Amino acid sequence: PGSTIANIINTPTGFRVYNENFGYYSLARMDSIIGALYNAYSPSNLVDTFHIGTTVGGNTIKVIKISDNAGTDEANEPECYFQGLQHAREAIGGSSMIFYALYLLENYATDIRIQNLVDNREIYIVICMNPDGWNYNLSNITATTNGTWRKNRKPNTSPYSGTGVDLNRNWSTGWGNC
Repeated sequence: PGSTIANIINTPTGFRVYNENFGYYSLARMDSIIGALYNAYSPSNLVDTFHIGTTVGGNTIKVIKISDNAGTDEANEPECYFQGLQHAREAIGGSSMIFYALYLLENYATDIRIQNLVDNREIYIVICMNPDGWNYNLSNITATTNGTWRKNRKPNTSPYSGTGVDLNRNWSTGWGNC
């Protein structure tokens, strides 16, 4: 109690805040980080990457899988799913997912708690669930506003809804049936 987060969780050495986009990651930077994680950790089989679809803007929605056998579907292991930037204006979400992936991977060899977590789960991380909306919102961030666009960029034909779909409000009832 009373400790700052820096005294509880060390910032991963690979985590950077760049002097661009007011400290937020561009989609190109996110893609570069995903590639770097794959290159660094796939030889030890801790990381696999794939995509789950393509947006109307032609961007792919990329997934990082972290596990002790990331290239294999281990049916006996529970699966965990984390995602950032479903709403395009929630900028910290993408950074948080990058931080989390780096934290797990950098601490795997030295922290038995992290090793146990990774060895006994399949962890899926989507850094940016809404790349089209994020690109649009990022182009509207200024020193005084974080941007307000939350939806994707799907063109709508309805005269009532305008451009975009709010991804958070378009899951069917009982989605995932958890």
